[in-house]
Amino acid sequence: HKKDLSLLKFSADYLLALINDVLQVNKIDSKSLKDDSVTFVIKDLMQTILGSFEYMRLQNNNQFHLNIDTSIPQRVRGNSLRLSQVLMNLISNACKFTEDGDIYINVTQTKQDDSQVILEFTIRDTGIGISPEKHHSIFDEFSQIDSNIYQYQGTGLGLPIVKKLLALSDSSITLSSELGKGSTFCFELTLERTQQQEDILKGQVLDTRLLKDKRILIVEDNRINQIVTKKILQKEDVICTLAENGNRAISLIKNQDFDLVLMDINMPEKDGLEATKEIRVFNKEIPIIALTAVEIEEVRYSIFESGMNGIIVKPYDITQFKQVILANIEQAGQNQLNNHLEAI
Repeated sequence: HKKDLSLLKFSADYLLALINDVLQVNKIDSKSLKDDSVTFVIKDLMQTILGSFEYMRLQNNNQFHLNIDTSIPQRVRGNSLRLSQVLMNLISNACKFTEDGDIYINVTQTKQDDSQVILEFTIRDTGIGISPEKHHSIFDEFSQIDSNIYQYQGTGLGLPIVKKLLALSDSSITLSSELGKGSTFCFELTLERTQQQEDILKGQVLDTRLLKDKRILIVEDNRINQIVTKKILQKEDVICTLAENGNRAISLIKNQDFDLVLMDINMPEKDGLEATKEIRVFNKEIPIIALTAVEIEEVRYSIFESGMNGIIVKPYDITQFKQVILANIEQAGQNQLNNHLEAI
């Protein structure tokens, strides 16, 4: 059944990508995207993004070439999430339409003063290229590249999203391409210079060793979600326990020790919010993370008001999923240490 499963996974991935892209376009058009700035390291961010495309790179037998101008400040401040979305869409396109070729990612500094730096990002591939008459239309929603030698079932939203995201940052994208001669996408972005040490975006590969032998309670009524969550965690040697509703979770937490709880919001008998409120009566220390498929802004207040420590949105971005769990386990450990020191 391997072939059937591969086809099923492809269809599921395509549907998920389509839904996510449509939601992203809707958020941009409704101006509901937040302009959150953080301090981050360009090199770490770029290496992390490229690492996420390693499977696709191997699949099409391509080579990545990353070049970062050494004059760029080590730390900059800006909307790293928006920059990541732009780069991931462009690199994804380069990977899809290039086989047995090269993909060049260059970051150069075009201007710098005491407070700001302007960076130019260039993504060039040696793939199938785009005919000049289609240069404008590929930035239209649901427009796709047609080729006799290469067919890809895409959503047709990647480049329109890139264009819209860059417009939010007062930037634009340029394209240079000929059919059969590859494509080059280029854009500039203004970022703040900073010497800040804290709040650095953790772009490096996650150190998941802390998860080994940790006891995590998964409170989830959906059987498929139970299996998926459990398998992700068991790959990191986590000891998992399952509870199908809030009442069962309360009983388990009263009688067993857990390092963290993953709590679904909507469940029969007792939902995650009510269960968390009851748990907080007798246990205020254990980290409880909300699992929700609902738009975060709709439930954010209710989640934190119930006593939960964080939110993970379904379907999971696995890297973000592990980041949230690690951060909360580390914070809980630090709190325990502080309480112990105060008691002494």
